[in-house]
Amino acid sequence: MPGDQSAECRAVYNKCYEYDQANNVTKPDFDHGCWKLFLDLCVSQSSEACPRTPTAQIVPLIAVAVLSVAANSLVCVVFVLYRQLRLIRHYFVINLAIADIVIAAILIPLYVAAQLTGKDNVIILSQSQLILDIFCGTASMLCLAAISLERYVAVKYSLHYHSIVTHRKAFLCMVFIWVYSVVVSCASLLSLIKKPEERKDKGCLFAGPKYATFVTFASFVLPVAVMVFAYWNIFQVAQVHARRINSMQLTPSDPAGSLQSKRVIRRELKGAKTLTIIMGTHFICWCPLFVFFLVYTYCESCRGNTIRVVNYIILLLRHCNSLTNPLIYSGINKQFRAGIKRFLFRRNDCLEEMQNTAGSKA
Repeated sequence: MPGDQSAECRAVYNKCYEYDQANNVTKPDFDHGCWKLFLDLCVSQSSEACPRTPTAQIVPLIAVAVLSVAANSLVCVVFVLYRQLRLIRHYFVINLAIADIVIAAILIPLYVAAQLTGKDNVIILSQSQLILDIFCGTASMLCLAAISLERYVAVKYSLHYHSIVTHRKAFLCMVFIWVYSVVVSCASLLSLIKKPEERKDKGCLFAGPKYATFVTFASFVLPVAVMVFAYWNIFQVAQVHARRINSMQLTPSDPAGSLQSKRVIRRELKGAKTLTIIMGTHFICWCPLFVFFLVYTYCESCRGNTIRVVNYIILLLRHCNSLTNPLIYSGINKQFRAGIKRFLFRRNDCLEEMQNTAGSKA
């Protein structure tokens, strides 16, 4: 939005707000009078503040959404079908898959529909997208933090793992993740009840500086700090385990016991490697969003047209993360990979068996 129009919009908004306050109007009338003028001037015509996205930019998002729903749904189906996958550490993987499905099945279609219909600049729709975005991002980050803590306990306190990590504690942890995400995301609604002079022009972003700082810390910095703590300790233990493997190879006093110990240690190290790849990918995909969120909130001069390309790249990057998580797990995690292969090729096996049976009868 050009500077002159932006100033005019703020003036009209302030005038409408002051009129409602003076006359004790609790619900703005957007069909008549001052508020209708505000909508016509600053919302219906605000193509600069919230430009429509070209079809070439929408198609990749639709593709990511379809593939992400399919991949994450496959992970969930395999988890439900095969009992050997129903381990406590996989509960958080499924929790992460559910968060990714919400992003792909709800958030991306909502964004695409807003762009195609030209309603991307409606206040309620913009606020809904912001809440869902933060909700899903927070849930994903907390799931990864929970996974890292579970792996930390498995590696460092392996002898007491089953007494520390129980089904009840895992369930309570998952409940906490979703409740925490709801609280953090819905806190943005507080920005809507601010006075006009406290709400500077932010285009389509309805969140004040305090909330931007709060959500960055609560949704990103805190979970990342937990993951860094967990993985730092995991890799310290990994170094000790690596030296232990070398010593077993040099002094094989108990071949059977040494072989079993090496298998356990290597499995835990491989699990740590898998989660490190997932955490790194998640960090790369979500970190630009929170950096952009802070810059866009605090730097008014950064809200020009030149930032649109960056905004789209960040949008596509964080939505691609919903697709990378199941791909990483199916590609690296041996149990999930075996379960997915078993599920995908089960129909072919059944069809082949039916054909063989029919052929033998003939």
